[in-house]
Amino acid sequence: MKHNLLDNITGIVFDYNGTLVFDAPMHVSAWSEISMRIRNKEVTAEENHQMSGKNNAVILQMMDPTLTPEQNKKLSLEKEAVYREMVIQQDLPLVPGVPAFFDLLKEKGIPFTIASASIKENILLGRSVDENEYRDVIQRVNLGYLLERYENQELNEEIVSKLSGGEKQKLSTLQ
Repeated sequence: MKHNLLDNITGIVFDYNGTLVFDAPMHVSAWSEISMRIRNKEVTAEENHQMSGKNNAVILQMMDPTLTPEQNKKLSLEKEAVYREMVIQQDLPLVPGVPAFFDLLKEKGIPFTIASASIKENILLGRSVDENEYRDVIQRVNLGYLLERYENQELNEEIVSKLSGGEKQKLSTLQ
């Protein structure tokens, strides 16, 4: 009897950046644009390597340690807006094979979702979402308390370091 790999799968959570879309060049370009604004130079290859895996607040402090929290937040939002504009202009497609795999999952009735440390606007890219449906799903998967606690906040390393491993995973899914 032949077994299909998907026969025992009850659900799949996909990462977004670098898994469903290859968008790293757009992040680098967006950071270079912000870097030009605050220090009149683009991001170097070495800096890009050092930035990998770090959140916006840390990256901005690497670029200019004198930034106030307000300036940091403003520049972080500007960077993400630049990134979104690039993605929309280039009509960034999903990685080849992803749409067909999504179709297969739907055909087999396997639920799937996206978990990302990215902000919601960077995933929706201007598309609308039914907020009532969104909140209903959040409540059904018992993430309502995290939504209330962290909605509209830029999560920094201090906040994340205080979360349990399970809360970190849930928060990633919630985002």
